[in-house]
Amino acid sequence: MKSINLSVEHLALKELVTLASMDCQSESTNTLSEFWSQVNNALREFTGDQGYIFDPEGFVTDEHGGNRESIRRMLKPGAVGQSKVM
Repeated sequence: MKSINLSVEHLALKELVTLASMDCQSESTNTLSEFWSQVNNALREFTGDQGYIFDPEGFVTDEHGGNRESIRRMLKPGAVGQSKVM
C-alpha cells in the first residue's frame, strides 16, 4: 500500500501540515491524476467555484515519472514549470 500526500509548510507553526492524503495500491500517472481530481473537487465544493483548479505558487514532488504528467493533466497550464523534483 502506498500513500499520496499533499502538505504545506505552516509558517507560524514551522511544520508541514497535510491537506490531503490518499492510499493506493500503486503510484501511477492515473492514480496521481485521480488524487489531483479529488483535490480539485474538494476545493470546488469549498469555494463554490465549479471551475476551480488547484494552483499553488510552487511545489516539490518526488522523482516518480507520473508526478509531472499528472500535474500537466490535472492542474493549470504551467504548473509543471512551478514544480521542483527532489
